[in-house]
Amino acid sequence: MSLKRCLSSTNIKTKKILKVVDEFKNYKNNIVLFGSVGTGKTTLLNRLCNTNFSVKDKGYSCTRKVQHGYSKRFDMVIIDFPGLNAVDDPVGHLKTQLISLSNMPIRMICLVVQYSSRNDDYERELSQLISVFYKYINNITIIVTKSESANEIIKNEIEFLFKERFNVKNVLFTTYDKNFYILCEELNNIQLKMENIERIEIRTRDLAKHVPSLYNKNVMEERTKFEDQFYDILEIFENELKKANDNDLKKALYFCFKNYKENLLNSYANLLETKIVDGKKLDDNSIITEVLMYNNLIYNDFNKFKKKVENLLEVKINNYNGEFNKFKKCPHCGIIWFKVKGCDSVICGARTKIRDTFFGRMKNYVVQLIGKLIVINTTSSDNANFDNDNEFYGLTQEEKITNEKRKIQGKTLIKPIGCGARLNWREMEDVSEDCIKKLKDIIIDNEDYYKGFLGLSEDYDNYSDDD
Repeated sequence: MSLKRCLSSTNIKTKKILKVVDEFKNYKNNIVLFGSVGTGKTTLLNRLCNTNFSVKDKGYSCTRKVQHGYSKRFDMVIIDFPGLNAVDDPVGHLKTQLISLSNMPIRMICLVVQYSSRNDDYERELSQLISVFYKYINNITIIVTKSESANEIIKNEIEFLFKERFNVKNVLFTTYDKNFYILCEELNNIQLKMENIERIEIRTRDLAKHVPSLYNKNVMEERTKFEDQFYDILEIFENELKKANDNDLKKALYFCFKNYKENLLNSYANLLETKIVDGKKLDDNSIITEVLMYNNLIYNDFNKFKKKVENLLEVKINNYNGEFNKFKKCPHCGIIWFKVKGCDSVICGARTKIRDTFFGRMKNYVVQLIGKLIVINTTSSDNANFDNDNEFYGLTQEEKITNEKRKIQGKTLIKPIGCGARLNWREMEDVSEDCIKKLKDIIIDNEDYYKGFLGLSEDYDNYSDDD
């Protein structure tokens, strides 16, 4: 089974998640509880809102979906998410967290941790949690639960640690018998000082760091073999990169290594499908979980290699904020375009033969990895086409031939997009704001490399309300 097929089989009710989130979209004082399994998030929700959601012993998450209630004092909606580090259905929890957080306004993010006498426990827990919400540090409050044994001196030391280490100034301590009126008042006083976040931009790879391993001996042995394989090949590519004195070759090396990494993930998923654990095959969810763990382990070193190539090439990534990278509309036919390259003189519908990658094209080299040997070819029929004129308007020669066949078959002919009008890019109407808003409405985490892992592009309409 390929990784893509394995992932598409996950049964997450995306449409139902979005339906629940819709209930919160009109509220301005949404307070979310976020943290690991067993820290007391659901208990907090029940106390603040007089709800009666199930609570289990730590180790297994009882919260399988987004739960919420309305505080007994003040105008606040308290929202409880499935816990991080859940053993049961971790990928389902991850997707619920991601979709929900990305589609609702939030006033305050409460990171819930359990009291500990060791500062190392806070470092380990909060370093990962804050990495998820690092952009919204001013909207974070840390709630320390089960703090019965902490006196005022200890509380002051913990507050100082949070402020100095994580730059978080808002801290609340709760105990089992703390008056819920006081707790509501403390939360309200903090949230009144915060500005509402209309939509959180969250990186899935930060959430994915909380996905636990399977911890099966046989699986761990296989993962170690694949880790060793990755680092063996990485060393080979790094050595070739040092010897490369041509920018096109450096680009080609990067893309070859990128393809290798992606194929390695697929190979690992295929291998896991054949593994027998405790007398039975791994289910799809366990395979995805393990592949996520493996990808987490190798991603940082893969990304270092990518950054090294970027630095060698002095690549300047477009930030989509300048005059150049905007959505603009043709005044003649109304079609909206996004220009990624070229001068201000444009033709509505002109196509480019330049490859759409941030590195640009590699017209001189094709790199292949055969075993542990890198083979570099200096010619390629695929790249030879790039020696022709860069831009043209209308149909390609292949499309013209296809049209001849379609005409004989009585099928609809391919038509070029755009009206062909010659325009000046700077003088065209800028419709970026409307386009970006529309894209945000239909795309979730579109720049996150985990998008494929979580199947976020699935068709929401395939689900009924009964799912």
